[in-house]
Amino acid sequence: ASTTHQAESLGDGHAALKSFTDATRNNVSGSPSGGRTAGGGAGSANAFREPVMLFASPSGIALSTQKSVHVSADEHINFVSGQGTHLATGKSLIASVAGKLSLFVQNAGMKLFAGKGKVEVQAHSDNLELTAQKTMKLLSATEKIEAAAKQEILLTSGGAYIRMTGGNIEIHAPGKVDFKGSQHSFNGPASQPYPLPQFQPSYQAQYVLQNEADGTPMIQHAYELKLPSGRTLLGHTNDFGETVRVFTPSAQDVNLRAFKQDKIEVKPWKFAGGGQPDIRADYLDDADEA
Repeated sequence: ASTTHQAESLGDGHAALKSFTDATRNNVSGSPSGGRTAGGGAGSANAFREPVMLFASPSGIALSTQKSVHVSADEHINFVSGQGTHLATGKSLIASVAGKLSLFVQNAGMKLFAGKGKVEVQAHSDNLELTAQKTMKLLSATEKIEAAAKQEILLTSGGAYIRMTGGNIEIHAPGKVDFKGSQHSFNGPASQPYPLPQFQPSYQAQYVLQNEADGTPMIQHAYELKLPSGRTLLGHTNDFGETVRVFTPSAQDVNLRAFKQDKIEVKPWKFAGGGQPDIRADYLDDADEA
């Protein structure tokens, strides 16, 4: 049903579950093992075809701990229930997905509520599309609705349209254009800037320079970064031996070149006249007298 409505398929998870189920179904015929304990029984018994582990109970299974529960798999994890699947957390529910996130509801609709705080939906490198077969409503119960775009805003229906682009407004219609109001004001030009968010690309690269001998960070070491766009960045590492972060729209190579630096000779401190290192004490005495 999900693929019929252009949602993601559950085929991979279903195939993994079927493979596990098949591994638990393997009939083994009984045979006498010989020796003094050999019997004359006949028949077959169910055995596992693969080295899998199965937990089953007619009344339920519970897992409980005062700390953490960890579930890990190199391939798939399937959660299947005949009725409802419930998740509850005392603080946060956080999901991080490297590929796709797909939610599909077949019959009863979908709800996303926030009792407090904002609801934010962002697409950092592509379009954001909202589509409905029937009516689409955009409401603000107590304040306002703001719409802004960097290049163009287009409103169209029935062949008529309002286009805002490049500081101009076009109002075109194949039929009648009706303006009604107690007053109509046509003054000189005016404009109002609107701040738009700046999205960082999805991929970033950063290098850490370390000494080959002991692994200590190379502080204030000169380097050069060659970006896929052709730009070249020059800089020095920070106190942790890190270069600056650079961002790219896709997974691309960022080349690093670390320059050779002359060794700095570190000479020990010497006190003129063979004095003792009492500079801090002398400074404190002078400060007290002041």
